[in-house]
Amino acid sequence: MGRYIITFFIFLLYTTLNFSATAQTIQQQLDSSIAALHGAKEDTNKVLLLCGISVNYFQTDPEKGKAYGEQALKLATKLNYTYGIVKSNNVIARCYAIQNKYPEALKYFHAALVRAEKLNRPIVTGTLLVSLGAIYTDNKEYDKALEYLMRAKEAYQQAGMKNTASLMNNIGYLYAKQEKYEDALKYYLDGIKQEEMNGTSQTELASLYANAGGMYTMLHDYARGLSYLFKALEIQKTLGNDKSEAFSLIGIGEAYYYAATDNRAQLADSIKNKNTNLQKSIHYLEQAQAICLRLGIRDQLLTVYLTFSRIYEIKENYKDAYHYHNMYSLLNDSLRDVNKEKEFAKAEAEYFFHKKTDSLKFQNSLKDGELKRRKIERNSAILLITLVGAISILLMNRQKLRLKQKSKLAETEAKYTRELAQRQLEAFTNSMQEKNNLIEEFSNEIEKYMTMPSGNELPDMNENLLKLQRSTILTDDQWREFKAIFEEVHSGYIQRVKEKLPNLTPAELRIMVLARLKMDNKEMANILGIDTGTVRYHKHNLRKKIDNKDGDNLDEVVNNI
Repeated sequence: MGRYIITFFIFLLYTTLNFSATAQTIQQQLDSSIAALHGAKEDTNKVLLLCGISVNYFQTDPEKGKAYGEQALKLATKLNYTYGIVKSNNVIARCYAIQNKYPEALKYFHAALVRAEKLNRPIVTGTLLVSLGAIYTDNKEYDKALEYLMRAKEAYQQAGMKNTASLMNNIGYLYAKQEKYEDALKYYLDGIKQEEMNGTSQTELASLYANAGGMYTMLHDYARGLSYLFKALEIQKTLGNDKSEAFSLIGIGEAYYYAATDNRAQLADSIKNKNTNLQKSIHYLEQAQAICLRLGIRDQLLTVYLTFSRIYEIKENYKDAYHYHNMYSLLNDSLRDVNKEKEFAKAEAEYFFHKKTDSLKFQNSLKDGELKRRKIERNSAILLITLVGAISILLMNRQKLRLKQKSKLAETEAKYTRELAQRQLEAFTNSMQEKNNLIEEFSNEIEKYMTMPSGNELPDMNENLLKLQRSTILTDDQWREFKAIFEEVHSGYIQRVKEKLPNLTPAELRIMVLARLKMDNKEMANILGIDTGTVRYHKHNLRKKIDNKDGDNLDEVVNNI
């Protein structure tokens, strides 16, 4: 059940910048838009038309969706149409996201966000922040996801809006991914209440119904779960959205299966019959299987095959049970190979991080040192072999000398490594300070342009500023690399922190490490990719934990550990 819910959420969560509902099916919208495209003028309306086509292909053919999105982006850039650039980047990002190509999706989402913030349209900014929150949630970077979702909430409040259904959906998803099902359900139900009252988007309402149904199923309330899942299915059939219809059908099939096999749950009269529940489960899963095979939704077939296998095992039909389990295993193996190519890797951020810390030069220096050491050892070995046949005593002396030289060389290398690590850490700190200065200078330029009376558009953000802003410790790999450098200089410091303050969160530990380098709040925020308010929040929590220990303040603890 867990796998179904997670994948279902992923499909539903990447929001668009469309704010109007329609009674047309997706195919009707697509046919109408493509017909209107022929002979359309090269203006802003055509940009929006191309984006609309991309949105509709997102449901069935992401590759075509990207192609139309790229056409929209090219035309919007030519026309210098900022909103069109925002929207086209967004629709392209959605298509990459649905394919689990998250690095590419992040690239386009961030490009849209940079432009949207210049438009001073908080609703658009909030929508993009929600999508980024979903991306980070799916990658299990929950702190980062929560930060984006809270920024989205602030943007909506700035626009005079209450929490949107999309925001409720994504916060619920964040809790569901952490298996906090009751918390997730609360947000889904709040979103349903708001959406039923506003009636802005049937697609969003169907998403909320399906997600709430999934949470009720996880909480063993199968009757309510089925009720919400059937509501979602009815809307999806009306809209002609086959893909999301398949996910709801799978949820219904699984709810009936769990109702048939859960001996602890209090079941409603309508779902008490075990055999009837199993037959209904098969019925809805077969419908879902047909859609998944037609649309190529391979990851959802895993859930279908696995549930079929379990059902037929209960029914003692071991031939079919083995057949579906074998299909599940084969498909799971093939998807695992594909998933290796879909790792979440922020390539640009990593590239500029390594560039700023001069890691390439560092690695080359290590390689040169290794080659030199091996050359010395090889020459020494040749010399020793030559002398073996001549004088055995000289050989013994040479061996002693070699051991002494090796010991001295090891000491020298250890000292060199420590000094090199110190320089590396200093270079990192200096680069962050340089980055902060450049950002400050650019921010001043932006403020200067904002005071000018002409136009609402600001010049495009300097590319170097974007590069600097991405030079952060965003991934676990980057943190491990930075921590290794830090440990070379401050050996054992992180372990001592963990021993003295065992209840620290990973985010608070990073704050402690950067505080040891005497960085201020702004520098920490830029390095960690968060705002200064979040840094102050973590420091506040640290001070409370320190006070509960010895009464020391934060600076004293940081410097004395």
